[in-house]
Amino acid sequence: MSRKLFIISTPIGNLSDLTDRARSTLKDVDLIFAEDTRVSIKLLRHLNLPTRTSSGKDRMISCHKFNEQSRLPELEKAFEEGLDVALVSDAGTPLLSDPGQKLVQNAIELGFEIFRNFLTRESEIISIARIIELVFLCIGRQCSIGLPHHKIGKMRTCRCSLRKFSFKRTYF
Repeated sequence: MSRKLFIISTPIGNLSDLTDRARSTLKDVDLIFAEDTRVSIKLLRHLNLPTRTSSGKDRMISCHKFNEQSRLPELEKAFEEGLDVALVSDAGTPLLSDPGQKLVQNAIELGFEIFRNFLTRESEIISIARIIELVFLCIGRQCSIGLPHHKIGKMRTCRCSLRKFSFKRTYF
């Protein structure tokens, strides 16, 4: 009984950008929590991976911002059965502007080991994303601001107006 949760980044665009490690993990896990099963099923088919278990049950469960809380009992059942599970988003990194925080927090409380797979080779930008993702797991409330306006005056205005809110902000 391993009870592992793998947080797997998925390609933004080219499905072939997925690492061998992530591909192997998706092949080996018993259950996949996916932001949008319609998108994730295309990835599994592209990789020639099964979408159903040998007993005919779906390997994938939708887990998006509207139903994440209601999926926690399924995670608890997976823990009780000693299953390994994965969390994937439509494209990109789960937890970084995508759902999954409640699921991961619950997995930690249950006693799952948490593992992280990356989309591409370890690079500086992905290392930064990993640090931000782990911080968000700890603090609860987050706000990721994309690229702020290129003009300094407008950038300062944006930052000043966001300071009144009590959440951590990350600027890319």
